[in-house]
Amino acid sequence: MRKIEIISSSVRDGRLSHRVALFLQNYLSRIPATEAGILDLKQYGFPIFSERYPNLVSPSVKVVDYVERFSSADGIVVVSPVYNGSFPAALKNVVDFMVTQWFRKPVLVVSVTYGSTPGIGTVQQLQNLLMKLGARVASPGYTVLRAGEEFSESGVPADGAAAEKYAAAPVEEFLWLVDNSQNR
Repeated sequence: MRKIEIISSSVRDGRLSHRVALFLQNYLSRIPATEAGILDLKQYGFPIFSERYPNLVSPSVKVVDYVERFSSADGIVVVSPVYNGSFPAALKNVVDFMVTQWFRKPVLVVSVTYGSTPGIGTVQQLQNLLMKLGARVASPGYTVLRAGEEFSESGVPADGAAAEKYAAAPVEEFLWLVDNSQNR
């Protein structure tokens, strides 16, 4: 059984990227031998860290839960909104906090926009950052356009067939990385 965790990285009210995270959780959970959970940064409410996880003296229960779920996952899907052509500070905070846990972790990067301009730059920035940390990043980025129109608050796509069509190739590549990882 593949265990996948999806990082929902926006902590804003009215966030659209969380809709895509919910869609992906449902989509991945329907793939045989795949279990998908969501690591919602809004629910964890992390403070800005002054130290990396291994060096924390007394990490909170929430921090320990997050690290344990992340570490036990066979693969990570990072769902990020596009903030000024980049990704949110909450995500950068968690990436830097967990620097050693990214090593050899299969990762799929997904960007989400409210408009019709794809977040390719955001995907590339995150892919580059995570590769520098030693993650095994799936090559095809996945960018979602018009998320407010295309997905309900509960993650149901307006056009399920189209949403699954666009997710299929990046998810297939990601799951290949998961299945062929030495960490499994």
